[in-house]
Parts: sequence; structure tokens; C-alpha cells
Amino acid sequence: MKRIFLTFVVVFMFGTAYKITAQMTAKDPVYIETIANSSKTTEIILGVYPRTYKWSESLEASQLTMRTLNKAKADYKWEDYKVYILLKDNSLLYNYKTKAESGEYACKYSIDGDGGFNDQVLCFDKKFDVKDIKTIWVSFGDNTFIELVYSPAD
Repeated sequence: MKRIFLTFVVVFMFGTAYKITAQMTAKDPVYIETIANSSKTTEIILGVYPRTYKWSESLEASQLTMRTLNKAKADYKWEDYKVYILLKDNSLLYNYKTKAESGEYACKYSIDGDGGFNDQVLCFDKKFDVKDIKTIWVSFGDNTFIELVYSPAD
């Protein structure tokens, strides 16, 4: 019986650690989703973090941070896929491509396998309040849209 209980505790601890690594901090609200194929050759966790929102006067752009965590063995290539935000007033925004070829503003990058991650600053050409976000989707360029699920702060 002790062995079963100990196994449960260890599995629970790993599950908790897994959730935390997918977020900026354990207390951050996030729009999040795991995207994987059946063979697990692709397995990424995407999170868009409302608390990272800022308006850049110099760029005249709203900015949010997206973290992509790669759980698959192989590297993952992000190819300027789009993040769409639907606001409560039914405005539809999507992030625009920046000129950056490296760093947090780059729109194309590779993420190492086995737990590698990348933080990307998403830029939108409209000022908005994060309280006005109705939903967020990610489009992978093949007419596939995946809705990110809102998870409030713990």
C-alpha cells in the first residue's frame, strides 16, 4: 500500500512540475493548449500570457508574450504561424511579422526537443485591454485553427 501511495505522490509531483514549466509562473493566467500528433513526433505546449501585455509607443503596437514548449524528441520549427485574438467587440486581430531574424521578436525559429522552449513577443497593430479578449486561436497556415483554453491565475 505504501508503494502505491508513494507512486501516486511521485506522479502527482511530476504532473505539477509539468504544468509549472508550461507557464511563466505558476500564478499567471494563460491561454494554453497542447498540440500533438498521434505518434508524438510533434508535441508542443503553447501559452499566451495576458500579464505580459504592454503597449509600445515606439512601435505603435500591442505586445503579448507567447511561450512554446517542445516536449517531442525532435526539434520543432515555428514558421511564422499566426496568433488570432477575438475581442469582445468582435474585432479580430492577428500578430504581424517583424523584421527580426533572432531574439524574442523573431517569427521563425527552431525549438530544441526534449523540453526546449522559446518566448516570442507577439505584436498587434491595435491597442486593446486584455480584459476585452474573448478568445485566442493559433493558425498553422493550413487552415487549421486551434483555440487556446483560458486558465485563470491559481
